[in-house]
Amino acid sequence: MSTLHPERWQQVSPYLDYALSLSNTERAVWMDSFREGNPELAGILENLLSEHDGAEKEKFLQRSMLQITESRDGQTIGPYTLISPLGHGGMGGRLACRTQ
Repeated sequence: MSTLHPERWQQVSPYLDYALSLSNTERAVWMDSFREGNPELAGILENLLSEHDGAEKEKFLQRSMLQITESRDGQTIGPYTLISPLGHGGMGGRLACRTQ
């Protein structure tokens, strides 16, 4: 998953919203034009769009939080290793983790 500084996110966010509103064909044409005028932001935008497409293919938002957290057991995120779900429901799930 991409990590952007807040200033960079402010720059790319409106373009991401716009790109996501386009069909795949329209998006490809628009990205070609955008890349010519701003290659650095275009690279960031392409990465974000790729991550979005991957999440959609995995049906990430259609899975329950319990399914998502169970599939993350043992995953390392930064200095933390996910151990097990602590619960689910309400506004989302919780994971128990330990530092390395």
